[in-house]
Parts: sequence; structure tokens; C-alpha cells
Amino acid sequence: MEKTNLDPSAFESGYIVSETTVKSEEVDKDGQPLLFLSVPHIKIRSLGQLSRLLLIAKDRKLKEAQACIKANRDPVTKILGLDYNTVKEDTSTVNILDKITKDEDPESEIKMKVGMLLKQLDLYLLNHSLKRISLQICFLNPTTVKNHIELLKHFSGKGEQTVLESIDYTSDYEFSNGCRAPPWRQIHGEICYVLVKPHDVETLCVTCSTEGVFLNGGKTEDEGEINYERKSEIYKDLVTFLKEKIGKIFRKYV
Repeated sequence: MEKTNLDPSAFESGYIVSETTVKSEEVDKDGQPLLFLSVPHIKIRSLGQLSRLLLIAKDRKLKEAQACIKANRDPVTKILGLDYNTVKEDTSTVNILDKITKDEDPESEIKMKVGMLLKQLDLYLLNHSLKRISLQICFLNPTTVKNHIELLKHFSGKGEQTVLESIDYTSDYEFSNGCRAPPWRQIHGEICYVLVKPHDVETLCVTCSTEGVFLNGGKTEDEGEINYERKSEIYKDLVTFLKEKIGKIFRKYV
């Protein structure tokens, strides 16, 4: 049983609705409704009714799905029974199917099909999540940073159609690995430092690292030393950093 934000008035045909309760007209073999709502708690006993609930929820279906998952940490046990507890026991497909085939329950064949579908869904969701995570974990490298800087240089200058006045490295020396940061900073993942001169704000001294791009403490005019301390949050790349820091003028052209 879970909590829902849906009001009984949201249920229409196929349901018996009162001011505080809802019962599905669809029942099980014992005559019990497959969906029962007693505000704010709801109990659903079939995938078909669960699907209908999400359709009824409309733009709130994501919150309803999250509430359902939160209230049912082990859905396989809820659907197939305590013998198929996936939290405490082996969750392999062979193990689950072996239990089902030994089951004397006349509905064992249905359980077998549901068990296989749930296992396939579990693997699909896991693989999908891993792909999404891998896309988000995107580390910069010297080649990528260099390409971004060269691209920005191409769109820099004095004209009105340029996005920056100038962008330059703080050091002309490039190591064999493509980095321009000194070796004692490379061990922290830092690649290079650039001075970015926008058209309408002061020059920004920026650190490009494998982790991302951020504003540092600046370059001293006297000794030309870099204050390596981070002064902003970390952005995924130089273009994203400039879109955030410079604003509308930069976003207009990039």
C-alpha cells in the first residue's frame, strides 16, 4: 500500500467512487477489487490497474511511479510471493525459474512468464541507467580543451559579430602530453589556464582541468603567477562556463 496525491474525483468509468474512497469494478477470483483507494492510501493488485492509474495521473504520473517504487522495494516478492524474495536470496534468472517450476501452484506457468519479464525489465533498466551515467561522466582532455580554445579564437576580435575580445593561454609552453599547466599542477588534473577577455566585463582567468572548467584566483600583474584556488563552481567545458559567466551576448552566437 502506498500514498497517492490523486483525488477520488480523478477516477471515472470502471470505478466505484465516493468522497474518500475508490474501488475498481474489476475484481479478483475472491471478489476483491484490484484497485482500492482510501485517501491518501491506495492498494493496487494488478499490472493492468497500475497502468490505468498512471494514465489517470497524467502529468503527475512520474511522482506516482516514484511513490510506488518507494513503497515496494521488492516488487518481485509482491508479485510472485515470499519464496521469490530478491533482497535476501539469489536473484539469478535460473534460480527464480527453478523455484517456479517446482511450485505446485496451478498458476506457476503464469508466474514463470512474469518472472522472466521482470528479470528482463530489471536488466534493461540497469543497462539504460548505466548508459545515462556514462554519458554524464565526461572528463576533459588536452585535445578537447585545445579544440574549444581554437574555436573560440576563431570567433574572437573587435567586431560586433565576435563572442569575445580575446582568449589566450597564460603559457606558451606545451608539454608532450598537450598540457600547459606546470607538472605539479598536472597531478591535480589541471590542463591549462586561459585569459578570457569578454567585450563587456573584466578579463577572466580560467582553469581547464580533466574535471571541468572553473574560475581561478587570477593572474598577478607583478610576477605573472596564477592563483590556483578555485573561485567558482565547476562547469563541464569552456563553452558552458562562458555561457554562464558572460550571459546573453555569448549565448546569442554559440
